[in-house]
Amino acid sequence: MDVIQPPTLAKHFYFDTFAIEPEQDRISFTYTTDAGHAFTHELAFIFPVGADMESLEAAAFALGMSELVHFWKTILAPEIVIKAGKLSPEQIAFWETLYTKGLGEFFYVNRIDFRGLVHITNDPHAPELLPATNASWQGRRALVPFGGGKDSIVTGELLRKQGRDFAWFELEPLPFGSRLREVSGVTECISIGRNVAKNFAPIIELVKNGAPNGHVPITATYIMSAAFAAQAHGFGDIVMSLERSANEGNVEYLGMDVNHQYSKSYEFETAAAEYIRDYVNADIRLFSLIRPLYELQIVREFVQYPKYFPYFVSCNRGLKTGAWCGECAKCIHVRCALGFSPAGYSRFNLQEKSL
Repeated sequence: MDVIQPPTLAKHFYFDTFAIEPEQDRISFTYTTDAGHAFTHELAFIFPVGADMESLEAAAFALGMSELVHFWKTILAPEIVIKAGKLSPEQIAFWETLYTKGLGEFFYVNRIDFRGLVHITNDPHAPELLPATNASWQGRRALVPFGGGKDSIVTGELLRKQGRDFAWFELEPLPFGSRLREVSGVTECISIGRNVAKNFAPIIELVKNGAPNGHVPITATYIMSAAFAAQAHGFGDIVMSLERSANEGNVEYLGMDVNHQYSKSYEFETAAAEYIRDYVNADIRLFSLIRPLYELQIVREFVQYPKYFPYFVSCNRGLKTGAWCGECAKCIHVRCALGFSPAGYSRFNLQEKSL
């Protein structure tokens, strides 16, 4: 396959600032380039009463670093300069690895030579952000990122079997999420609003004018968003729903194993857990409860809970509407997976769901 040099739109990409704004129920980030690009990224968040804003800084900074790659991939500036906080060499290695491997599919599809492309440096005046410590911690209460599909449902049910107290977490709240939460019996949900249309409008315009576009490591953003919420609300565990096959790569490209699901892989899970422990809060644990399970094993567990059948949606298009599209690869995949389960295919109303 022929490769091209990255079509850089600037020489330097800057992570300028982040702001924790409880009066506006908002967390905001600003990114700019030396070519005049300016991006403001705003997330909606209801802060708990009495939350210590200073204790949230390291978590907010990590969240801003996870969002950065969504903007940088369109610019592909050869130097990423961090002004919002000072990174250690180990932190730089973590983010450079995520940006490189997490954009593997993006580089492959756009035929971009990524070798040596991702380079992060500190601005000399960047402030040092210390990890938080909590004097009034709620212990090992769990926060479960919730995507509306079978995997997070299985995680919740497994936690229930263990007698664990947990709350759901949503990034970009789902229009049908309240129905599923009601069925689950766990109605508490911590959410962060992320207006894609508003936040990424400048990126959409750049793409319309020929800038490269493609897959991003969105699960990394989910993880760092959950870490921020856990820090704000005092949760001890972030329990993901990442399964075993996410470790498998798809194709080799320029010497790198490209994995569409890199930010769902065990490699990234363990790296992110260490990052949160070392640079956000040592009391927060991150892990996936269903990591040992393959897809069909998850389905066998899921079909034990028919109460969810009329409400769950694993279709990416359907996440916006609450209905399966019946056309995409995920719809086909779920139909096939349910078909391999003795209980699933007959007990799930495929006709109603248009699968």
